Amino acid sequence: NSCPAESEACVSSQNDDETHFAAPWAYSGARADAMRRVVEVVTDPSGRGVDPKAYRTNGKDSSRDKLRVNTSVAAYDESSGYVYLQIAFAERDDMVSAEGEKTTATFDLELLLWDDDEVVNVRCAARDRPKTGVWSLSYVDGVRFSRNAARDVAESVRVALGWEILPVISGFDPRFNNSKRLWFEKALDFGGFDASVMDEQRKKRG
Repeated sequence: NSCPAESEACVSSQNDDETHFAAPWAYSGARADAMRRVVEVVTDPSGRGVDPKAYRTNGKDSSRDKLRVNTSVAAYDESSGYVYLQIAFAERDDMVSAEGEKTTATFDLELLLWDDDEVVNVRCAARDRPKTGVWSLSYVDGVRFSRNAARDVAESVRVALGWEILPVISGFDPRFNNSKRLWFEKALDFGGFDASVMDEQRKKRG
């Protein structure tokens, strides 16, 4: 399934726009074993399998200090390769019972593992509109503010699994589209420099 255009916190391998697209993953070995590993990692009681903050900071910081991760398997079908997981973040308070925890965000993570190609199609979406966001660096926009926490949730799971990203040629990626300007090329345009000459140089090298 793809993400609707109006969604602020959703990523999918089926989308073709920069905001919502997430590249598919690659697994190795038998599909059934890979599916069982997904469940094992994501439902780890320690929460190490889903830690978006640690993913963003390369392990230097963690979400587990302030948030508890509660995960459940909503659907699991080895015949089709489908895994549907529900991931809820709750404020961590060791003095409060699990029933009394305040859920801050819930995500639905859907994975479809292809049997022959060892490809994983991914979709992750937040159930509620995000209240916060994060600043990040972008080759296209320079510094960018994003509310799409679903991307960090999905990526943290992929990193925990140790699976690779499958490269996909896309029009919005400057690596595959010479007309897509990088942030410093846009800055040069404002300064009166004709950045199109850089396009010509790239075409000659290609």
